[in-house]
Amino acid sequence: MKVLNRVFGLCAIATSLIALAGCGLLGPAPTDTPADGADAATGTPWTTMLIYGAIIIAVFYFLLIRPNKKRQDEQKALFDGMQAGTRVMLTSGIFGTIQVMGEKQVVVELAPGMDITVVKQAIAKVLTEEDEEFEYTEEDAPDGE
Repeated sequence: MKVLNRVFGLCAIATSLIALAGCGLLGPAPTDTPADGADAATGTPWTTMLIYGAIIIAVFYFLLIRPNKKRQDEQKALFDGMQAGTRVMLTSGIFGTIQVMGEKQVVVELAPGMDITVVKQAIAKVLTEEDEEFEYTEEDAPDGE
């Protein structure tokens, strides 16, 4: 949702800049000539549009493409560091231990004897010692169950 808001905002900005440049508010209009005759120093409309186009492309790169690539690299590094026995937290907030890893799916043990299969993208993060509040073992289970 954030990405769509950014795209729509950038499109609005780009449209405004193009309209302002076309009206001559950001530079001289094609029929305007400076009083001192130095039209080379003020630029022409196509160079102005070229500059604004480059600015728009740079804004798109730094607001959309670069953060997305960074996020993909972080996720790839997360998946590469996982192996059987790694404690993970799923995107739903469920904690578990990886039992088996496939190419696209992972078998996660939630409690002793309770395994689920999820896609790798469902893993939000690999847990560290600081993330673990407590560890549930079979000795902690109530006797009646």
